[in-house]
Amino acid sequence: MTASIALISSARQNTLLIRQVTDDLRRYSTASLSTETDRISLRQEALLALRQDAQRLDHYYRQGEPWSLGIGLYQGERLRLPLLAAIDGHRIPTLPQGIPDKPRTIRLDSLSLFNSGSAQLKPASTKFLVNALAGIKAKPGWLIVITGHTDATGSDEQNLRLSRARAAAVHDWIQRMGDIPGNCFAVQGLGAAEPIASNDTQQGRSANRRVEIRLVPEVGACQPSATASGLQPLSHSATPNT
Repeated sequence: MTASIALISSARQNTLLIRQVTDDLRRYSTASLSTETDRISLRQEALLALRQDAQRLDHYYRQGEPWSLGIGLYQGERLRLPLLAAIDGHRIPTLPQGIPDKPRTIRLDSLSLFNSGSAQLKPASTKFLVNALAGIKAKPGWLIVITGHTDATGSDEQNLRLSRARAAAVHDWIQRMGDIPGNCFAVQGLGAAEPIASNDTQQGRSANRRVEIRLVPEVGACQPSATASGLQPLSHSATPNT
């Protein structure tokens, strides 16, 4: 009786796994290659789901599938290679260039990404970062300058440390999920040095707490080379204490 229950449970869990992965593959493959920004965002979100699926199946491949998927019924391995092939074959659609390229700034509200005083990304930050990554992918080869900003609350030293750590956290997520060479980035924290609103009001302070991603069409700034020695992110050793 116990063995039958285990087999039924394993079969169900395998069915759910296969359904999730195949649905993610289908969603990615059917996402339009249109250069409209919203479609690029949907495709990038689908790619992120594939990468998460691939990490899960790769873990099972290396460490062995969990008991709940085992008993000889595991089917995830047959989808691991198609997943990797889809990820490796991803191509970035380019936007039509009707006018000369100009720098573009993507502004992210810090409270949408982090808890107060923290530089650890919140789970809910993913949707905002996916949209930002879609904008970055639409400008391949451009220099990506990520800058952290705070309001004027607290000491200058604390604000500088926090702004650097937040910019570094955004950089790490974008580079990892976007598979972008490290030399494409410059990362900095400016604390409260460049407000965009008055720090005398709550609304102004909220606007000043932000991470800005500036895309710069700088020729030769970003080359897909693993040994490139271009701009590098700031040290991550400093951690916020506010």
